[in-house]
Amino acid sequence: ATGEWLTEESWNYYAENHPGGAVNHHYVKEEWLRSALAWPDTMVSTDAMPAFYPQQLSNPNIAGTFSLLLGDYVREKHYLSLSDALSRISLKPAQWLEKVAPVFANKGRIQEGKDADIVIFDPKTVRANATYGDPYAPPTGMNWVIVNGTIVVENGTLVPDTFPGKRLMGAGGSQP
Repeated sequence: ATGEWLTEESWNYYAENHPGGAVNHHYVKEEWLRSALAWPDTMVSTDAMPAFYPQQLSNPNIAGTFSLLLGDYVREKHYLSLSDALSRISLKPAQWLEKVAPVFANKGRIQEGKDADIVIFDPKTVRANATYGDPYAPPTGMNWVIVNGTIVVENGTLVPDTFPGKRLMGAGGSQP
């Protein structure tokens, strides 16, 4: 919860005094990411811990995973194309999940009869700004987000108190 890098001393302190705390383990190397992204069936998702209130520090991936992929790995490093990256964060996960939860057959696609959420971004400027000290810093270049037909990000600004998303359940069900 502190966002600090652990030392052996601080690890021992927290293990003794806060045994239920969460720790982010940094071990992935850049060459591992590049190798994983070279495999055409790799999907990209966030590994962020859930956060229930804004004061709770979390992994910066909570606000930065997809903008990091699009800005750093697509635009700057050219690890994959924009269309391939978009497929890996939308269509491919939906296709994989629809095998066990048919409701996902309507996700990850923008076409008539589907119910995709929409993110409008600028591929020339998109980038992650979140850090361990500021995990909720909004990304640059993510201009509009529409969830379930409701605008939740307008002109790059989060629309407060707007929660139109639904939890998707197996066998086609959903809950608000």
